[in-house]
Amino acid sequence: MILSLLLALTPDASAIDYKWWGAGPQISTMLFPSAYPVSFPAGAKEDGKAGNDPLVDKVGFDLNIAGRAVLYPTSSGRLGARLQFGFGANAYANQEFTLEYELTLKKQGTLQVLAGGGIGVGHERFHSLENEGYLNVSYYPIRAEISGLLRDNTRAYELGLWATYHIAGSQNYYENANDLKPTDGKGDSLIAGSLYFGLGLEATVFFGDFKTDGKKSNNNSSSKSKDKNKKSSSGSSGGSLK
Repeated sequence: MILSLLLALTPDASAIDYKWWGAGPQISTMLFPSAYPVSFPAGAKEDGKAGNDPLVDKVGFDLNIAGRAVLYPTSSGRLGARLQFGFGANAYANQEFTLEYELTLKKQGTLQVLAGGGIGVGHERFHSLENEGYLNVSYYPIRAEISGLLRDNTRAYELGLWATYHIAGSQNYYENANDLKPTDGKGDSLIAGSLYFGLGLEATVFFGDFKTDGKKSNNNSSSKSKDKNKKSSSGSSGGSLK
């Protein structure tokens, strides 16, 4: 059902008799905010109050490594999936999986400009360098991006800007690894005040099939019909001369 809906968003699906696809590695990093996240929940702060200092450290630098796959069901858009693993300063770590859809805004030769977004599931952990505490966050990412892609027959190189917002499912602060009793649970008022939002830059290399050997089927069928008409007309002309 979801696939049918996405295909409906891309016109002239029957006009292309080939499908591009590719898969490959991706690296990305966050550019804003300078220290992620914008704010922690109250339950991860001293005395559980919103105005207090956080008990875990923000992330000043992060690096995400992902595997990404895309499929072009038509020339107007593409489907994508991404599995990402990230790490950063202060022992930060995250895992994320998203499904995405992007529209082709512009095509010129081997260059494409695309824009779209995706949704998924994720988990991230924040630590502190001063104590043993850590914050576990399960979240649902909403992602938007715009990118430029340069391709040849078997490879494609893509550079993009992305924005993400993490809807927190649960946020649990643990005082240490031996005491697994969270001081802040899902549904508790102490989860209020958190804001997980970021802007970043990504680079991807795809390996796959990006050949343009396929032609529009409408053109093929029309050219074949023209050839048949020419042969039939020449045959009928020859018959009339006899």
